[in-house]
Amino acid sequence: MARDIGEKFNHAYGPVFPLNFEALINESVMTIPGLDGAKMSKSYGNTIEIFADEQTMKKKIMSIQTGSEPLGTSLDPEKCLVIQLHKIFGNPGVVTLEENYRTGIIGYGHAKQALFDYMWEYFKPAREKRAELKKNPKYVADILQK
Repeated sequence: MARDIGEKFNHAYGPVFPLNFEALINESVMTIPGLDGAKMSKSYGNTIEIFADEQTMKKKIMSIQTGSEPLGTSLDPEKCLVIQLHKIFGNPGVVTLEENYRTGIIGYGHAKQALFDYMWEYFKPAREKRAELKKNPKYVADILQK
């Protein structure tokens, strides 16, 4: 985006901004997969709403597409969308989950529940702050005005 803006500005006003840079985006977080494995997008309807109530968030996470292998089957964590999401959100317990997948100790349902538990706690401060701001719209309006 910065490059596009710089190019348009330079085209209109002359060479002001240097454009000899490349985006530095870690490839592992370039695209976050949605519930169906495609790019997460509201327009695709495959998002996990972080401000949803507990039941809604859990229902979304439990609906993530996975295989149908029975418990006890060795699973490949590298091919699992649930494990990818654990990694993206930085769950420190993902190494244990991966080991338990490979040995068949846990299945997809366990990994989904662990993802829900982690995400529910991870976004708790943001949900609390949003609720606090929602109670005081005048404060929000004052900040926006400033």
